Amino acid sequence: MATSKKRAAKAPRKKLTRATSAKRGPKKPLAKRAPARKSPAKKALTKKALTKRAPAKKAPAKKATARRKPAKTPPRTSAALAKALRGHVFDILLGGDCAGKTHAKAVDAALVNFRALLPSALLEAEGHVFLYYLDCKGSFAPGEPGHVEIASPKDVWNHLQFGPDATVGRREKDGTIYVSLECSCDWEEEHGLQIVLEEGRRVNKIGPFDGHMTNADAYADPSLENVVYRAH
Repeated sequence: MATSKKRAAKAPRKKLTRATSAKRGPKKPLAKRAPARKSPAKKALTKKALTKRAPAKKAPAKKATARRKPAKTPPRTSAALAKALRGHVFDILLGGDCAGKTHAKAVDAALVNFRALLPSALLEAEGHVFLYYLDCKGSFAPGEPGHVEIASPKDVWNHLQFGPDATVGRREKDGTIYVSLECSCDWEEEHGLQIVLEEGRRVNKIGPFDGHMTNADAYADPSLENVVYRAH
C-alpha cells in the first residue's frame, strides 16, 4: 500500500535541458495588445468640446456704402391767404438763408405785402401770362391733347391752378426778397408756370418754372433785369 501511494504521488518536473528546449522550438513573442479605441460617443464629445473652445470667427466687415443725404426741405411757417389770388391759401416755405434771424425783418415785410397783394398786380401780369400761352400754343395742333384755346389775356386765370406753396427766397446779388409761386397750367403741363413777386408786391417774372427769381439770373443775361417775360 505504501508503494502504490508513492507511485500515485506527483512526479517531479523534469529540468529543461538544451536537448529538450531545442525540441520545443523557440519561444513565441507575446502579441502586443492593440490600444483601446475610443467609443464613437467619446469622439463626438471631444469634437463638440473642441468646437466650443475654438474662438468664433468674425464676419468680414461690410464695405461702407455712401448714402445720399436726403434733400433738405425748406422750413415751413404759417399759411398765408392771398386775397388777390382768389383767396388761395399758401404754405410759406423759407428757402436759402431766409429762415435765419439775419433777414427776418425783410422776409416778414415781403410776406405782409404778399398777404395784402392788390388785384391790380395780377391785372398787370396777365398780359405776360398770355404771351407765354401764345408761345406754347404752336406746340399742339387743334384737336391734339394739350391744345388749349384762350381768347384773351383775362381768360388765362381760368386755365391755371395755384400750387400749395409760396417760396420765399433772397437774391445774393442785391439782397432783394422774392416770393415765388409754382402753378400748373393747361397749355404747358410739363414745365408749368412760375410767378415771382419782388418783395411780395410786384410781379417781376413770368414763364416756365425754373426756380430762378429773375429772368436775368435764369438766362445769365443782365439785359433781362427788368424783363417780366422773355419770349421763346
